[in-house]
Amino acid sequence: MRPAVLALDFRATTDLRWRVFAAVVLACAAVGVAFLFHLKSRYDHELMGARHQFQSLQHDVQAQSVQNPMPSDELAQQLKRADAVLDALYLPWDDLFVTLEKADSKDLGLLGLTPDPRSHSVRISGEAKTVDEVLAYMKRLSQQPLLTQVNLMSYGTVERGGVELVQFVVGARWTSS
Repeated sequence: MRPAVLALDFRATTDLRWRVFAAVVLACAAVGVAFLFHLKSRYDHELMGARHQFQSLQHDVQAQSVQNPMPSDELAQQLKRADAVLDALYLPWDDLFVTLEKADSKDLGLLGLTPDPRSHSVRISGEAKTVDEVLAYMKRLSQQPLLTQVNLMSYGTVERGGVELVQFVVGARWTSS
């Protein structure tokens, strides 16, 4: 009985399916990036429009105050609404989130973030196992360049699933950039 001859082919075979899959994934990623750039440019355009409208309203108020020392109630209301819109648009969301991530909240759970654009302040609520964890988190927050005046506003204990936790609210002010 003769042994069977084994023929080996050392050339690599290309699997066309993987190349097609990779091309489709890259195309989808490119479309996604293009869509994000489109959204960003649209947001920037809307922000510039709001800024222009605000400047126009300011000019109207100045012109009105020259002609009539007291602006009309309707113009004052429009100016307040435009100011509120600009305050909301100018919230430094990205900077706040990056700051919170840099402060490393691994020992506690953050539950809420409530910014106040008028006073440039933010309230951060959460839960921790101990008060020491809350104080350590406050210290890490106060070391971040964006935040100043980091204060413990309130705390108390709650029971979740048989475990006693410290519920807290920390207040801080963010610096204008």
